Amino acid sequence: MSAPGRTLADRVAALFIEAEPRRRAAATTGLLLTVFAVLHCGFALAWLRGPAPFDALAESLRRPLAMRVVEAALALVFALHIVLSFAIVAEERRRPAAERRVRATRTLAGTGVVLAVFLVWHLTALRFAIRPDSFGELDFHGAVATELQDPRRALAYLGVAAVLGLHVALGLRASLDAWWPPAGRAPVRALAAWLVGAGLAVGYGWVVCVAWLT
Repeated sequence: MSAPGRTLADRVAALFIEAEPRRRAAATTGLLLTVFAVLHCGFALAWLRGPAPFDALAESLRRPLAMRVVEAALALVFALHIVLSFAIVAEERRRPAAERRVRATRTLAGTGVVLAVFLVWHLTALRFAIRPDSFGELDFHGAVATELQDPRRALAYLGVAAVLGLHVALGLRASLDAWWPPAGRAPVRALAAWLVGAGLAVGYGWVVCVAWLT
């Protein structure tokens, strides 16, 4: 636990040095990224409403300066989550199996690497690749359709949707345990985490399948 009277610099340093602050910081970034994943899944599902509504929604989210600030904050949270999580995985691997506080550390690390690589690919293919046409319009709906109608890319997106669901289910459970001791709530907590993970996998997978097959 952090000692009273610590400076802000001391508290930040503790995130990278002390086990308990590091676990809670990783849990916090994980929870924030889970919230983002759920919101982004809702945005992806809006693609099913058709070109006009989806393009209007995408354009409304693209223009405000506040969204640029949110994106920068998300990038920082994502980077911090990676650094802290790998430190925790390394620490947990050094513990005897019976004393580990995070389950499936190897699976969390592997799925995390897959998601990080996918994020770079996804941003390159869609977020930073869409350009205005000759009329100055941005065809977000068409860009997604073009991306997912390639069978190889569609299968890759389906695979990543499954990986995301697994990572969120395991990570959400670990994040909840880091902040609130399980004490009798383990089955409910595990069920909630797996429902969120499965919901994300199904939601993203549904969009991919519809775009691929239409």
